[in-house]
Amino acid sequence: MERAAFLVSASSETDEELAAGAFDRDESYFKTRAKGPRAPQSNSAQLSAFENASRWNLGSSLFGIRCLQIVSTVAAVFILTTILLHVLLREIPNARRLPQPSEAQLELLSTADLERHVRTLASDAFEGRAVGTRGEQKSAAYIAAELLSAGFAPAGDPRRSKSNSTAAYLQRVPLYGFQALPSTAQLTLTRSRNQRATAEQSSASAKASSALQFGADFSLTSERFNIAAIQSQQLESQDIIDGTLSSSWTLDMRENDVVFGGFCISTPRWDDFKATNLSGKVVLCLVNQPRIEGTDGAAVFGGPGAALSYAGRWTAKLEELRRRRAAGVLLLHTDEMAGYGWNVIESGAYAENLQLRGSVSSRKQALLFRGWIRADALEARMAEAGAVQRLIKAACSRHFKPHVLSALKISVSAEIQQRLVTGSNVVGVLRGKNAPEEVVMLTAHHDHLGMRNATRESAAKENAQSGAAVASDETVVYHGALDNAAGVAKLLAIARVLGKLSAEGACCDRSFVVLSPTAEEAVLLGSSHYAEVPSAAPLSAVVGMLNFDGMNVWGKTHDQVALGSQLSSLGEMFAHAVHAEKLVVAHDIMPLQGLFFRSDQLPFARKGVPALKLTHGRRFERAQLLMTAGDDSNDSNSSVPDARLRMSLKDAELKYFEETVGEYEANRYHQSSDSFEYISGLPDPYSGAIQEMRVALRLLYGLLQSRLRPEWNSTEVLANPSR
Repeated sequence: MERAAFLVSASSETDEELAAGAFDRDESYFKTRAKGPRAPQSNSAQLSAFENASRWNLGSSLFGIRCLQIVSTVAAVFILTTILLHVLLREIPNARRLPQPSEAQLELLSTADLERHVRTLASDAFEGRAVGTRGEQKSAAYIAAELLSAGFAPAGDPRRSKSNSTAAYLQRVPLYGFQALPSTAQLTLTRSRNQRATAEQSSASAKASSALQFGADFSLTSERFNIAAIQSQQLESQDIIDGTLSSSWTLDMRENDVVFGGFCISTPRWDDFKATNLSGKVVLCLVNQPRIEGTDGAAVFGGPGAALSYAGRWTAKLEELRRRRAAGVLLLHTDEMAGYGWNVIESGAYAENLQLRGSVSSRKQALLFRGWIRADALEARMAEAGAVQRLIKAACSRHFKPHVLSALKISVSAEIQQRLVTGSNVVGVLRGKNAPEEVVMLTAHHDHLGMRNATRESAAKENAQSGAAVASDETVVYHGALDNAAGVAKLLAIARVLGKLSAEGACCDRSFVVLSPTAEEAVLLGSSHYAEVPSAAPLSAVVGMLNFDGMNVWGKTHDQVALGSQLSSLGEMFAHAVHAEKLVVAHDIMPLQGLFFRSDQLPFARKGVPALKLTHGRRFERAQLLMTAGDDSNDSNSSVPDARLRMSLKDAELKYFEETVGEYEANRYHQSSDSFEYISGLPDPYSGAIQEMRVALRLLYGLLQSRLRPEWNSTEVLANPSR
């Protein structure tokens, strides 16, 4: 009982007091022991000694516990920090362990090869490389011959894998082709009688009923293949291969309601449809995603400057409306929301619309018609000024519901030409020496828009842009020099270098597959077909893939970009390759345009393959030429040199970007002026391209020579792949 009382009493002391008392008593105790045996003690003395010893033992125990706690805490923090750093930075050490090519190997990349390939593929002789045409056949044969020369085995047709003919490199891509005859295509918007009266009172210029002009105001096509139109024709296999089997049918829809579907987005975060039945309806859709500041939509999607999500991409809207069995879709175009001008839509209006056979076109989901309409053309035919802007703002509300535009009726008619088309993917493989079952891929599409006769309006535009004398009704070739003869040129130049290194035994442990898809301009059909039916190796064997679409022809940059770098650890490996070139990594230079969703890496990413599109940044070295020579910020004696110089350089870089890349996007993208002559006329067309290729070669070489495997690490919608 006394001991218990002592312990209770002792426990009321603080840990610090106990520890201090323990040290004091410890010193007294050992001094006493040093004098020799102690004399017998009284009971009270014995009790006092017992208390002292107990206090000393308790203090020592508490001190030991405290020390153990401190040591345990430090150890736990160390272990957790180590684990956290390993998780966050796990790929940086791996990236730095990637083997690197020597400078001599990097210098094998040839400007002469680039120039030769671009000049050839973008020439008139290749007729714009439209899918299923003589121009594409020549392009595919040219690419296959180059791969054969570089030491690549054919991998397009497994039945001919042991053949050395260029045909063995070709993977056939079965397609349907649709085209509305321009002379027959009509789209008319008619206001109701009540709305006409209102319009006459409010605006004398408003039109009660007005036909829009094909190409200038709207585009139109179909994706529903009319089997009945060809049942009477004999299906010869050669006809199908050559694309000569064709027929036509008449599209005719009169006085239909127009349902405004807002942004036509359906995700867990945002639902425009609210269970509305759209079966058999004509739907007007906004492109992009809600961005008006202060609205519900801006809060959900990240605001005016947020990167475009896949749900905002117009192709995703068509996918959703097919599932909802809409009859027709009109996409509303503004330069800002589409990310490009109406000139791009107008060029596409005269091009053939392609669909994979056995996909949407053979199902009931196929749209009877789809197209684009200019916002100002629609505005001019609505009852009140500002009506389009009010529609856009209303669609940015979480409470938006699809509704019929009571002011309008739509009529659509056209003769639709249809045909069976066969495009050609070009596939070659360089077999790996130690791990041939693992694959690294490089892609660049070869198709473009082909040829068409110039209208009076388009001839005037071509003359203004290129300075060439283009007459009305003259055949115009859409050369596609940057889009994408240049991308194919980079692919072939790198393939030749790696083929040479492989022949010399300096590469490659893994297999290297080169793919030049067809029908990229028709929404990634060639790469989508390959992703479903891979001819060289199953997608589960693909470690990672890179894609080229375009080329930097405006000079060297200080930065490089990999679209999709946030989706997998392949982005970390790309960063290491960039740093090895003494450059910096930049983010997407046009985030509002959703460029990752517009090129051939997308079908692979959607299947779970780590994939990047490599491109240049926007900090061009030549921007320094635009800096004002007399700016006192360049004066070493200036009192404000650094801040003013940085601002001046930043402004110069922005101006140079707008005058080069911006000018191309505005005036040459998908126009006939995207030509070899345009590229060759630039002051420094290939140094920036060599920069891009050196980074790509470093990354490809590292993947081919290692056993490291990039890992998918995104939480975005594309992070749920199924290979």
